Amino acid sequence: METYGLEKLGIVNTAAVTSGTAEALTASATVTAESETLLSIDKALSPNEIAGGGEITYTFTIRNNGNVGVDTAVLTDTFDPALSDIAVTVGGAAAPAADYTYDEATGEFATAAGALDIPAATYTRDTDTGAFSIVPGSLIVTVKGTI
Repeated sequence: METYGLEKLGIVNTAAVTSGTAEALTASATVTAESETLLSIDKALSPNEIAGGGEITYTFTIRNNGNVGVDTAVLTDTFDPALSDIAVTVGGAAAPAADYTYDEATGEFATAAGALDIPAATYTRDTDTGAFSIVPGSLIVTVKGTI
């Protein structure tokens, strides 16, 4: 298996033809990968049933299938009903209060620009078959609070 970063995503194909009677001919073509992010997000809620005054957790899984990481993404959501006493983690670590805003009156939540660092995908090529596989870069953000 070979792992590729952004610098190896260009594909170069060179062909040569030789014969006993003519000079060898070669041709080459290059396809260059675009540098881009390709983000998707899943949102999950647990537990499935909760009584008033109970704790609930929102889990956001952000994936990047692109070949460039991103550190400027902003995650926004409005929790309805609004939560109180929230705790936020990014990548498993407690997020500093400066990394997000939350309005308990409206339920509006937003991360600060630069608070999320979503890595690029990793591309792997099977040297026997030539097949590529993609492992998305990912980041998990959780918000726990009381209803």
